[in-house]
Amino acid sequence: MYRDVAQWTGIRRRILRDGVSICQVVRETGISGKTVCKMLKHPLPKRYGPRSRRYPKLGPHTATVQRILRENCTLPPSARLSIRNIHECISCEGAFSGSYDSVRRYAAQFFRDAGRVAGVAPKPDPREQLRLYAFEWMRAVLQKEISSEMLRCEVGDVPDLATLLHRLYEGRLSDRNRHIQGSARAAL
Repeated sequence: MYRDVAQWTGIRRRILRDGVSICQVVRETGISGKTVCKMLKHPLPKRYGPRSRRYPKLGPHTATVQRILRENCTLPPSARLSIRNIHECISCEGAFSGSYDSVRRYAAQFFRDAGRVAGVAPKPDPREQLRLYAFEWMRAVLQKEISSEMLRCEVGDVPDLATLLHRLYEGRLSDRNRHIQGSARAAL
């Protein structure tokens, strides 16, 4: 289907306002007559979007799968059924002839939807946690929430720590940045 909004509105304008026939527009543009009719039905092209999942074979068994998945959440990890066990269970129970993969995809979608409903946040990245901790620690140092004695205990024996703290606390921002950039270059 065409997605060019300018062409879409131009074709609609020519047919609806200017009175040009659909056959004439089809001859001039080379676009299918069915597509031109779709252009007349909708003022703008339809947007692409994710299609809803359809499970033709799993459909009658979704209630059973949901029940098993909900029960699984309450069990300890060692007692939970795997997706393969759930697939075998519904295959033996009823006339389910679908694939394991359809059950796996349905379970994944079920947990994604349950996470959205429950507001469960994804696990944070360990590197991101470390970066946030370092940022928070540096903010605490700059705002003098950590005493110099505690700082000495945390960072250990750093030469000229008193000078560095003096420049951090008392120096101008440009001096701080210059000192930090200079020490970063020296470290490289």
